[in-house]
Amino acid sequence: MQHSWKLLGAFAAVTAFGVGACSSDGSSGGTGATTGGTSAGTGGAGAGDPGGTGGDIPGAGGDVQGTGGDGTGGGDTGPVRTPHADDFDCSPPQGAVPSLTLEPFASPLHRPVFITQIPGSTDRFVALELDGEIELIENGALVDGSFLDLTGRTSREDNIYNERGLIGLAFHPDYVTNGLFYVHHTASGSVAGEIGTHPNGASANEGDTVIVEYKVTGDPSSATSADPGSARIVWSHPQPANNHNGGTIAFGSDGMLYVALGDGGGADDQYGNGQDITTPLAAILRIDVDGRAEGEYSVPPGNLRDTVPTAHPLIWSYGLRNPYRIAFDGCTGDLYIGDVGQSKHEEVNVEARAQGGKNYGWSYMEGNACRGETNPASAPEECIPDGVVPEVPLTLPVTAYPWTGGASVVGGQVYRGSAIPGLRGAYLYGDYVHGQLRMLRWNGSSAEDVTEIGSVQVNGITSIGQDSKGELLVTLMSGELYRIVAAD
Repeated sequence: MQHSWKLLGAFAAVTAFGVGACSSDGSSGGTGATTGGTSAGTGGAGAGDPGGTGGDIPGAGGDVQGTGGDGTGGGDTGPVRTPHADDFDCSPPQGAVPSLTLEPFASPLHRPVFITQIPGSTDRFVALELDGEIELIENGALVDGSFLDLTGRTSREDNIYNERGLIGLAFHPDYVTNGLFYVHHTASGSVAGEIGTHPNGASANEGDTVIVEYKVTGDPSSATSADPGSARIVWSHPQPANNHNGGTIAFGSDGMLYVALGDGGGADDQYGNGQDITTPLAAILRIDVDGRAEGEYSVPPGNLRDTVPTAHPLIWSYGLRNPYRIAFDGCTGDLYIGDVGQSKHEEVNVEARAQGGKNYGWSYMEGNACRGETNPASAPEECIPDGVVPEVPLTLPVTAYPWTGGASVVGGQVYRGSAIPGLRGAYLYGDYVHGQLRMLRWNGSSAEDVTEIGSVQVNGITSIGQDSKGELLVTLMSGELYRIVAAD
């Protein structure tokens, strides 16, 4: 399907939980620009796209991809925006980063875990409650009645080690015309009954992961509710335990839906999923929600299976313990992954746009150290058991910190607003247990300016959201919602 936002991007390219996040032992530059017509030119547009069978941006007016760049140079180097990022400020930072503070955004909720702006609206947001409600916020005020009540479809227990609940939402790239959005939650028993039998033959159970499509009622830009009867279960998978469910779902610049899933739970990768490429657990998945080749979705080209035939067809990258919050830079398409550690280290991984197929090391590694060790490894290979050859070499995180500085990383967002020019392009992320807000800048190969922002405490942070202008918001498990603003 050729989305309208993709066509606009192509023309631009050729012209220019709370507790759910906690760690616990208990628990292309192508070779040339595209040319248009009925087929694309000989090189994929965009900096750093991988080589292979085709670049990922069609030519202007064309509907066939090019033969692909080699990722080494040439091609367009301008911004590659993700869906709903048209109003982000993609210019370089200006000036120093000021002292930051939190400004109240809306009335407190119960246990909010995510917030995002409704595409096409000026001041309308949805916030997810862990128990299954999707709340509507308009002009900074909570609107009576839920945008969508999924409490009856969501499995959730009040237990410190139980990380089930409603944990992710993403609006379709063409939401303003089709009114579709997607949620990630753990299924109640009734939803498990709807699933029937998983594609792998396993019976569905309460607590299984589900990705479900819904449609709003009425005009998408002004809709105040979604139709519960519009539910379409896109994908589901069994969960062996009640923690490490991952969380974020997000559309990338390629229009595919990326799903962050943990290793299945327990402690120390007790189910052995971290390095098992035949399971979708412990991985970032990539799904075409508009296709139907697999029943309710299709497998897009470019996933890990294209190079490692034994891999689960939906795996994009793997070797992750619990990537509770991931995010795309709206201006570059780069993917940032906050992966919650076991008992010693927390980590952030960054993946250049369209550069998947990575193995982030769990459970050979935790952070930048061998699992169970305190000091960083001199090379990731020293963490691999003798005689074992991973399907994909290990990739180190761009930054990691020990538990002396935090105990449960909550991945954030890249700031792309205009209100704080010095902060632009910086990735902000938090820690659920210790309450620090941190930042880094990724230069394409390494992290720079890795800094703890001492002026802001975010105890119990569950997410960092983003509005349509690239400004950042924070949700806390205690119920508060804030904007991140300059203190002076």
